[in-house]
Amino acid sequence: MDYPFGVLIVILAVNFLPVIFKINVKKEREIFSREINETRMSSPLNRKQDTVRFDLTAFTVACFLGYTFGRLKFNLGPLGYVGFGSTGGVLLSSLILGHIGKIGILNFRMDNKILGVIREISLAFFLAIIGLRYGFYAFTALSGTGFIWLLLLWWLD
Repeated sequence: MDYPFGVLIVILAVNFLPVIFKINVKKEREIFSREINETRMSSPLNRKQDTVRFDLTAFTVACFLGYTFGRLKFNLGPLGYVGFGSTGGVLLSSLILGHIGKIGILNFRMDNKILGVIREISLAFFLAIIGLRYGFYAFTALSGTGFIWLLLLWWLD
């Protein structure tokens, strides 16, 4: 029940917070791009491994803080309790930390290669969970006439 509210609140926040706090999104993008380019130009290659370790640490911190925040429930009186849920909490904390950029040695504006690897691993976990959870049902559905329907749909396509 928390998930839809968490996602809705994050979507509304992303759209209305820049207006409320008078944030010039275009200007912030330009600053971000400039900072990224400066970082790429000035970082020596022999420090790349340390950067990866700190980026993964920053990613873990963002996930942990977001998950913790997502577990909190807010009392809305007669409407009951509402929370962001783990997904909404992680998204909101990542948006905030990504905006802040850097806290101490942790850089929350990460290299796209590192985020790509994390995305691939996450997708693999997601697909493994789906397969393990629903694999039995998929084979059951394909047994009997299900396989014929699958061939028919493939042939018609």
